[in-house]
Amino acid sequence: MKKVAICPFLVVLSLFLIGCQSDETMDRDEVTLKAVYQEYDLNYNMETKQVFAEVAFKTSAYGSYVKLAGNDKISFSVENSQTEINQTLDMQRVQIYWGSRNVPVYKGSTTLKSESNNKMTFNWYDSHTDQTIKTTSELLHPEVLSYSHDIETGLDTMAGEIFELNLRDELTETQSLEVTISNKLSSGDGQLYYSFLGKENLKSKSFTISSGQMRADSNSKEMRQIARKKKRFGNVELDVETEKIVPVLTSGRQQYEVQVKLIDTEKIVGSGNKGGKLRKTIIFPVHEMDITF
Repeated sequence: MKKVAICPFLVVLSLFLIGCQSDETMDRDEVTLKAVYQEYDLNYNMETKQVFAEVAFKTSAYGSYVKLAGNDKISFSVENSQTEINQTLDMQRVQIYWGSRNVPVYKGSTTLKSESNNKMTFNWYDSHTDQTIKTTSELLHPEVLSYSHDIETGLDTMAGEIFELNLRDELTETQSLEVTISNKLSSGDGQLYYSFLGKENLKSKSFTISSGQMRADSNSKEMRQIARKKKRFGNVELDVETEKIVPVLTSGRQQYEVQVKLIDTEKIVGSGNKGGKLRKTIIFPVHEMDITF
């Protein structure tokens, strides 16, 4: 069994996005087909059977966004032996990081009727060259075989116990495992997270994290919890914000949610265009367990 690597969380990610992502937008007729980079995202929730598709066209991985024009369109289909679902993705303007301008992203969702043999295809019709560019992939069906702890058999970090989960299949070179342990705060509406990645565990089925590592990380990390209240000063009522520092994981025995995601990233080799990447995120059903700190 191998330990997982701890993942720096929201602050580092936000700084990375701000430093690398462009929020400039160009129209399709301003760039050639060879200059268009495609980013496809598939998120499949195994519990609800929902698939969320998202597409962005860019000049490079960190370049300007490209907006389709004219008769251009992007559609998404799911096909298996029983049925076929086909839908056109709608353009939405989204903010890619705090303070950025809105950029064009194409989104859609559907619900699967069968869990097996699902072939997924993105069809991008480019009216400028009168051709349809297809990107096809199989939907993954991974499985967590076991968790070492649950609600009845809680994880006792005071006793030095080890949290372990076991997958049915080994990770490949293009895959990583993300595990997030979270709990609701007793007061307020904030939610605290503890997250780690299994990127270093290629060809492994078992992932562990020690109580000592979990306690050390909990003590070293913190979150600013903001509370908003209305206070009256004489005849004036004002909105007042207060904040306090809270540990990532709270003390005592409490119930936590374990969310496991398998992320698979494929490179797209373009035919007449720049290519891009296809990222599939498989979201496992939530596992509940008790943890004692």
